[in-house]
Order: sequence, then structure tokens, then C-alpha cells
Amino acid sequence: MFADGANSFWHVVFGMAAYHAKIGVLVYAAYQLYGFDDPNLLVDVLEFLIGYGAAMAHSRLLGHGSAR
Repeated sequence: MFADGANSFWHVVFGMAAYHAKIGVLVYAAYQLYGFDDPNLLVDVLEFLIGYGAAMAHSRLLGHGSAR
């Protein structure tokens, strides 16, 4: 994980943005399904989920995400 440099960075950033704009999950899923033959598909999705989870944890720790 995180071996793709900037590519990995963007997967995490998109995951963080998708927490705040749920349409981002659909956009990212469509993007990944378009490149379904990518050997790093699982790693890319895990990086996305790490970003999503980090944004969720940050929001909940600050008390902004308790209603979600």
C-alpha cells in the first residue's frame, strides 16, 4: 500500500472527500470499475477506504459527524 506515490495520495484524498460528498463514493466506484483489470485494484480501494475512515474519525472526534 502507498507504493504508487501521487496515485496513492489521490486515492486517500478522494476517500476523504467522499465522506463529505457521498456522490464521491459512486464516482470512485465507477472509476475503479472502468479499470477493473488493474492488478492494484484491491490496494486502490483500500487506500480509498483509509481516507474515508480517516475523514469519518476526524469528523466524529470533533463532534461534527454524530448524526451520520
